[in-house]
Amino acid sequence: MKSLYIIFKPKSSPARIYFPADCRASPDESHFISLIHACKDTVSLRCVHAQILRRGVLSSRVAAQLVSCSSLLKSPDYSLSIFRNSEERNPFVFNALIRGLTENARFECSVRHFILMIRLGVRPDWLTFPFVLKSNSKLGFRWLGRALHAATLKNFVDCDAFVRVSLVDMYAKTGQLNHAFQVFEESPDRIKKESILLWNVLVNGYCRAKDMQMATTLFRSMPDRNSGSWSTLIKGYVDNGELNRAKQLFELMPEKNVVSWTTLIKGFSQTGDYETAISTYFEMLEKGLKPNEYTVAAVLSACSKSGALGSGIRIHGYILDNGIKLDRAIGTSLLDMYAKCGEVDCAATVFSNMNHKDILSWTAMIQGWAVHGRFHQAIQCFRQMMYSGEKPDEVVFLAVLTACLNSGEVDLGLNFFDSMRLDYAIEPTLKHYVLVVDLLGRAGKLDEAHELVEYMPINPDLTTWAALYRACKAHKSDRRTDIVLQNLLELDPELRGSYIFLDKTHAAKGKYQDVEKRRLSLQKKVKERSMGCSYIELDCQLNKFAADDYTHKQAQEIRLKLEGIISLAIERGYIPGADWLIHDIEEEEKESVTGIHSEKLALTLGLLRTAPGTTIRIIKNLRICGDCHSLMKYVSKISQREMVRKKVPEWLNSTMWSTPPPPSSYDDGLLRHSPVTKMKEEAQSVSVAPRLNSAPPPSSTASVPSPSHRPRNGSSISGGSGEYGNSVGPSSEDFSRQAHVSAELSKKVINMKELRSLALQSLPDSPGIRSVVWKLLLGYLPPERSLWSTELKQKRSQYKHYKDELLTSPSEITWKMVRSKGFDNYDLKSESRCMLARSRITDEDHPLSLGKASIWNTYFQDTETIEQIDRDVRRTHPDIPFFSAESSFARSNQESMKNILLVFAKLNQGIRYVQGMNEILAPIFYVFRNDPDEDSSSHAEADAFFCFVELLSGFRDFYCQQLDNSVVGIRSAITRLSQLVRKHDEELWRHLEITTKVNPQFYAFRWITLLLTQEFSFFDCLHIWDALLSDPEGPLESLLGICCAMLVLVRRRLIAGDFTSNMKLLQHYPTTNISHLLYVANKLRSKMLV
Repeated sequence: MKSLYIIFKPKSSPARIYFPADCRASPDESHFISLIHACKDTVSLRCVHAQILRRGVLSSRVAAQLVSCSSLLKSPDYSLSIFRNSEERNPFVFNALIRGLTENARFECSVRHFILMIRLGVRPDWLTFPFVLKSNSKLGFRWLGRALHAATLKNFVDCDAFVRVSLVDMYAKTGQLNHAFQVFEESPDRIKKESILLWNVLVNGYCRAKDMQMATTLFRSMPDRNSGSWSTLIKGYVDNGELNRAKQLFELMPEKNVVSWTTLIKGFSQTGDYETAISTYFEMLEKGLKPNEYTVAAVLSACSKSGALGSGIRIHGYILDNGIKLDRAIGTSLLDMYAKCGEVDCAATVFSNMNHKDILSWTAMIQGWAVHGRFHQAIQCFRQMMYSGEKPDEVVFLAVLTACLNSGEVDLGLNFFDSMRLDYAIEPTLKHYVLVVDLLGRAGKLDEAHELVEYMPINPDLTTWAALYRACKAHKSDRRTDIVLQNLLELDPELRGSYIFLDKTHAAKGKYQDVEKRRLSLQKKVKERSMGCSYIELDCQLNKFAADDYTHKQAQEIRLKLEGIISLAIERGYIPGADWLIHDIEEEEKESVTGIHSEKLALTLGLLRTAPGTTIRIIKNLRICGDCHSLMKYVSKISQREMVRKKVPEWLNSTMWSTPPPPSSYDDGLLRHSPVTKMKEEAQSVSVAPRLNSAPPPSSTASVPSPSHRPRNGSSISGGSGEYGNSVGPSSEDFSRQAHVSAELSKKVINMKELRSLALQSLPDSPGIRSVVWKLLLGYLPPERSLWSTELKQKRSQYKHYKDELLTSPSEITWKMVRSKGFDNYDLKSESRCMLARSRITDEDHPLSLGKASIWNTYFQDTETIEQIDRDVRRTHPDIPFFSAESSFARSNQESMKNILLVFAKLNQGIRYVQGMNEILAPIFYVFRNDPDEDSSSHAEADAFFCFVELLSGFRDFYCQQLDNSVVGIRSAITRLSQLVRKHDEELWRHLEITTKVNPQFYAFRWITLLLTQEFSFFDCLHIWDALLSDPEGPLESLLGICCAMLVLVRRRLIAGDFTSNMKLLQHYPTTNISHLLYVANKLRSKMLV
């Protein structure tokens, strides 16, 4: 109050007003002011400021410019520092500071400096009050607003147009519409006629107060209207849910601009009419208007809530085509759309391309990983956010707890929950308690979950008890279930959800009379709950369904198709309504009750309108029931479709993730997320290949296969008849070679020299032969057959130990350590109620630990390597179903290859992983995995690992960067190849390296480091590798000989070509006869030896 007294204190003399003695700036001042305006960041501004201080030209004019510029650069603290060190404080400096503080949301500080201005006797003017009034409108202090109004009267600026508008706006935003209208009425007619803004501000005030009648009256009384007037009233109707009135007013608008379109799009999205919101956006584009960032964010929100991935991709394309930057608003909306539509990897790509990330961006990305069950990525993203300096808030912790919930990380979840209060001073909200109750309930810790609900400092709501109810039901705790149901009824006796829970339980126990009584009472006092609806996008058109909704134009077809789908599913074992505990009605009635849910209708339309193999994406705003979940699983198997069925939680649908309660469970939120595809491919088509029925081959002990073995289903390449997909049957020569090799392998002690000689002639494409021979040639198996069983058992056990030690997640390691120390139980009451124990996870083992000894810190250091391996393995031979088909068999093969490469990288820190190692591993793993011997096939991962290590040991120096220029590095190998070519054919060598200047490194680097796996077809490479592995001097010698032979075979074309043509030829080597190539390479080696 003492500060306010300063405003109204009577003065014996007029307030002092400071003006520069000379209104014209000096040459030095003008020069430095121009430099200040040219500054683009605070670093350059500080440099200019330093020069100003050195030259002693810090006048009030220059100080005002410094304050203004630093405020524009979002550095209010620097502005305050300049102000404090300024000797002369006149209205120019104060106005610049107050404006800067207001624009940087430092509202209280702005008001305090206004009071300081009065205390110092500096008289405020018409440029001061608009910003002070704006600060108070944000603070919401009514008494201060009236005091400021009086100050405008005292300083004779109340009749200024800008001050008058600011007064009306301040009164409207602080809920004093009567005062706002009074100021408006008392305004001079000149201001009323000339200031449309004054009318718009008052109309907006009544719209905010939901007094649309008064707002409309004022709108009609306006002497003139601009686009802002129309947009203000349209927004008022939208915010009040009167979309039809808003649409009518929009149609009457004489000139529609981007603001009015954006208002309408946002309104449709907020009221759940996503289809209209999206269609309105594309209609806007057709009209030739260019959307701004708010428009794009609004329509992307509609896409994310409805699962309209196709429309979202089109919008993303528009962003890229028009060079729109991925700022915080657009980038966050885009990644949120991809994450909620099931494409979390695309969301991660968008996130990585964002230059500036704020707390909303980080939260959206962490939540995206969390709801898709990607716990490690979610925690890693959280760590990266912490390293970036962004402070987590309560919504970030909701996302982290969701990640722990979906991955079953109970102890880490409890640790994060406690960390909110103890480490970040964030009090958990009801949403956090619901997630923790669900986390404990899923883990079967019903006592802890129930006690947490009973003693939590916030009164539990229906969602909290419902989470506990589901846990009790899942773990068949009938006694506790009854207690929870009683609490549900006590919480709200009229709530329909409570009756549904109780009806199911009583029906399950046969108490149908109780069910009927409750149904009769429910008819008298029904409380409507939110209506469930499902969305499916087809041909870029959004289709919405509600339960028992047959208003769609294909309703008849949908009904007939749905009946057929259910009939087929029943034949496969589906039981309608099995997961719905409905009271005593006939089975036919039960099917009618559970057969018309909105997701079933959306699924049926998807099957009708999409081609076989296309992914079907369905978004539902409520939790899916068990019956629909079960039906979708059967339909997925029958139709060979990928099903993406997501429940988007309401609390995630808001851009700001505000108040609605969190989801009580995400366990069935995603039936199955679709495989990751490239964004450009997604823009062309959302479909994926149908799933194959191939299963991994079964398994047994290594033995010598007989020639009569045949390939198993799913293990051979599609289209082939033999093990490796050859369409032509084996010749008599193949049978002869096979007989010789089989005879050698059947000996008790195998003659390795003879075996190498047979392999050099190329092994037969018979199942199992190549697998055993390669293991022998690589030294994995000893020549004595009697030792095979012992050696294999020892090596496979060793590989299992490597995996357990190197690939086990830190959370599993921590859990094992805890269990080994005997912490099987902990007491929730140990310290105080609701203070969950943290002793299970030490600081060193916490995911956010920065200590070098932390297992999590070590784990995340390998993240980049893991991501690179994952990308490369997925790109391995995309034309071969063994590696890349959308089948469980192919996916298991990819996982095995990733494990091998990651274990190798962790064991070989000097080399780690180098791009292309996946191509070298592929032939080995393929051969071993296709071994007809069940035991050998099942242990293909372990066998391939040791053989891969053995093969790479001969080439390890090629992958060490520090050895590139040494006598053993890759450069040395390339030099040897050049010398080999020169020794055999000097004319060819001279033409390549001197005439056309084709350096061998341009082509030979890939030939040698990838062992020719990229120059020939995959199955031709297997024959080449037979020769490489059979060389007693090591594979490098054979490899250089084959590379030299490759040059010799295309000699004529090389001699006739120039640099460009020769480079194209060698980088895209033509199809050739592999047998002839190996023959030429063998001849060249023979000549060299001579």
